[in-house]
Amino acid sequence: MRRSRVASVVALGVASALMLAACGGGGSSEGGGAGAPGGGTFSLNINSDPENPLVPGNTTESEGGQVIRALFTPLVSYNTETVEVEYGAVAESIETEDNTTFTVTLKDGWTFHDGSPITSSSFVDAWNYTANVENAQGGAYFFSKIAGYDGENPKPAMEGLQVVDDRTFTVQLSAPFSQFPLMTGYTPFSPLPEAFFADPDAFGRQPIGNGPFKADTEYVPGQGITLSRFEEYAGDNPAQAGGIDVRLISDVNTAYNELIGGNLDVFRYQVPPELATIAPDELGDRFFEREASSFTFMG
Repeated sequence: MRRSRVASVVALGVASALMLAACGGGGSSEGGGAGAPGGGTFSLNINSDPENPLVPGNTTESEGGQVIRALFTPLVSYNTETVEVEYGAVAESIETEDNTTFTVTLKDGWTFHDGSPITSSSFVDAWNYTANVENAQGGAYFFSKIAGYDGENPKPAMEGLQVVDDRTFTVQLSAPFSQFPLMTGYTPFSPLPEAFFADPDAFGRQPIGNGPFKADTEYVPGQGITLSRFEEYAGDNPAQAGGIDVRLISDVNTAYNELIGGNLDVFRYQVPPELATIAPDELGDRFFEREASSFTFMG
């Protein structure tokens, strides 16, 4: 692995598209100043339709993942400088004495976008559904460390998950693993409301999450989805922008031209090599460059 400099383009004060849910946006293309709480909306491009319906346990690729991270908040958050676990999300604490059995205590007051409360069952039922091979969820293997996980045979519930009460549940692993709390900040570990189990197909088109943004429309293949700020968000990092217009633009040059023309606020691609030398001049303070790790293979 090598460190490389990757050029990214961001507009109107949005720190990074990959930090969409964490920073809650910050740009505005329809009124409000850049980064101003209560500002308008900003547009963000993705380059392909999500591979699967928009369900946290089944959307692990980049394009759908951008949307999922805006719509859902899992148990823990991360310090963006140290990547250490922080409790700015749904969990009040995750405690263990042996790195095998963990007790998860939830904060009070969290709700889904439909107003239903988030309880221990919201997590336990979601994790069991995702881990059950019968449901063919892309994120199932992330639960392989939990006692009772079976990646080959249908298993509706894992013995390692137990609800204690509405705000407490326990997780028993099949072997000690001290980094388990770190894993729970990844989107497959998000909770699911009862509405999901009533109609998973409809839910996948217009998810009901607990994140800083909520889905105002269904995802339209070939077009995108519109999100708006969830006013009752209980996390430490509520949305600053009023909404996000997620637009599918499959061609990188088309997306770049839309950005230059003022029709796109956040450009989610690496700048094409032929444009890398002129982009800083064309975009001025809208051009943002950062380091990123990458794998490069030759063969």
